[in-house]
Amino acid sequence: SRRLRFYDETSVTGRPYGRTRARAPPGIGVTVIEDLPDNFRWSLCGLTCVKPGWQPLEVMAWEDTQTAYDVMVTFRTWCARGVFEHGDIVVMDRAGTHSVDLCNILAELLALYGVMLIFTPKYSPELNPIELAWNKLKYILRYKYYRTTKWESFASLLEACLEITSIDMCGFYRHCGSGW
Repeated sequence: SRRLRFYDETSVTGRPYGRTRARAPPGIGVTVIEDLPDNFRWSLCGLTCVKPGWQPLEVMAWEDTQTAYDVMVTFRTWCARGVFEHGDIVVMDRAGTHSVDLCNILAELLALYGVMLIFTPKYSPELNPIELAWNKLKYILRYKYYRTTKWESFASLLEACLEITSIDMCGFYRHCGSGW
């Protein structure tokens, strides 16, 4: 199971991480945390890993929405950086954004590096540990970053990604029945 690498995408927007209403006793003002702009949105591509000494969550982020081209650039970048090892198995969901053409191109690219691409059954996020990693990332953003002064920039998002540890990732794999 050390060879299994789970891939998925998610997005992070400013709106759900801030409160839109607050209550306070009469005469006491409410401190308002300024919401991020309505158009604030990052799309994230993520890849899990439980190999000792490796980053448990590899992330590439894109401003605004994500396209098939962005996914392709992400995989090319990861291949060039040596994120994959010969014999790795990348598991991807069957999201509607993963067109047949994109999947065929990705499979050919990964095959050049000795990596196999397989898919989870439709509508089965419970089999993909990266879904739990995204949940933890959004929790961190919501409760540790957004409501404090730490939420400053894109760097804050990447810093929050680093808070997902190898121990967390092994737990996510175990929870999903991936052999850890």
